[in-house]
Amino acid sequence: MLDDLRRGFEILLGKPLESFPQHARYELWFFVDSELLPPADRVASLSHDQLAIDPPAEPAAAHDRETAEFWLRYPVDYAHTLFVYDKHDLGHAPHELVVALQSSHYALTGKELAALADAARLDFAAALRLCWYACRRAVTDGTLFDAMSAATLSTSAPHWLASRAQYDAMADKIRFEPRWENAFKPIVDPALREHLLMSCVDLRTSRWAGSWFDPKRKTDVWLEPVTRRGGEILAIWHSGEGQATRAVVKFEGAAIPIAMTLPADDSVAVAMPSAEEPPIVLDVKKRKAAPKKRAPKPDAKRRR
Repeated sequence: MLDDLRRGFEILLGKPLESFPQHARYELWFFVDSELLPPADRVASLSHDQLAIDPPAEPAAAHDRETAEFWLRYPVDYAHTLFVYDKHDLGHAPHELVVALQSSHYALTGKELAALADAARLDFAAALRLCWYACRRAVTDGTLFDAMSAATLSTSAPHWLASRAQYDAMADKIRFEPRWENAFKPIVDPALREHLLMSCVDLRTSRWAGSWFDPKRKTDVWLEPVTRRGGEILAIWHSGEGQATRAVVKFEGAAIPIAMTLPADDSVAVAMPSAEEPPIVLDVKKRKAAPKKRAPKPDAKRRR
């Protein structure tokens, strides 16, 4: 099965795993609407130690568990997770926090935020309450294989493989992207082939089941802070109607890079197509599409 998995990853990436730089670090990053998270995992509930202490790098399989939602299967490295702030909501923020954010594209890692709170004696909980949302970094071992395994929920294979049968009466309504159905034909194991295809459903299906794989690898608006830190998107998936995104990201070198100054990027999240009938969506409040300049606050209290 490992050979089939490698073949599947190479099909998604468009070239052999061995052709990617061995010195680079490969990571899995994700965004998820706070309404889909358990209360203890929401930004405002995180502790100082969770942000200040580095978790050990280890294979994603060490923490994998059987659950339908990808964001509940990843242990999160909050020390390197990026906490993103909206510059329009910092009117009453401490001066030290504003200065730090202005020099880092309004996104700080957990370690940076915890260190700043200690050095400037800031109210840590109050600083977190100002956070707009988080780009979460999953714990992996830094290899491309492990990042792709986690991204496709394959770290425990052959256990806990996804399939249409998990959706019972709705199973026959799931549609895969034809290009990936054809591309995955060399995968010998039919269960693994269907499992990988559940990460390559079409846009309409991805609103309620599986994930849509973007062949153009366009950076989602919620993960732009990661690319501003020097990350390169190698593979990216979307779920729901903007509620969740995950991506395999390459960083040159072994460590998280320092903040970079890049030109303004007006890219926006991938747009879902309109449907003739009301779509089936995740059991949460329907999100509005992110506007070009400013988006709704996923990890903060919504304005009335």
